Amino acid sequence: QGVQANEYIYTALIDACAKRMDVQTADRVLDAALEDDRVKPNMHMFTAMIDMNARAGRAGKVKSLWTEMLQAGIQPDTPAVNSVISALDKSASLDDVIELSRQVQAMTTVVELDCTSYSALIDAHAKRGLVKEAAQLFDEMLSRNISPDSPLLVILIDMYGKCGSLEQ
Repeated sequence: QGVQANEYIYTALIDACAKRMDVQTADRVLDAALEDDRVKPNMHMFTAMIDMNARAGRAGKVKSLWTEMLQAGIQPDTPAVNSVISALDKSASLDDVIELSRQVQAMTTVVELDCTSYSALIDAHAKRGLVKEAAQLFDEMLSRNISPDSPLLVILIDMYGKCGSLEQ
């Protein structure tokens, strides 16, 4: 009583729901925040929602949250990008992954991709047999002076091994 919700309270509630994987309550809290004229939705709200839904295997919800966030003019941060890529990599169609890849690559002036970002993008392409595109992403990563880590090298070895080009 007497306390008016603001973006910090809504964000804390969403984060608490995310920690408990309480997807339904988090959905209701986000809906309430979006309907509250006094509250400006922020990247932290969406990042918590995206990450929780990604962990819950709800790729469709992740995709709609991503779209909603961008339409609200909220620029995603690297963790949000990584969660979206990872979620769509696990359960989305090839077209969804390619579209997300295009969107993310267009944002590289705003969002700084890291090795995790590139690993997820490369893995998504490799799993779908898009070796050339995965290799291009790896080259782009190197041109940005981002060093590959061991998990990414395993992804590349597996990809080239499956296509018979292990010498790469």
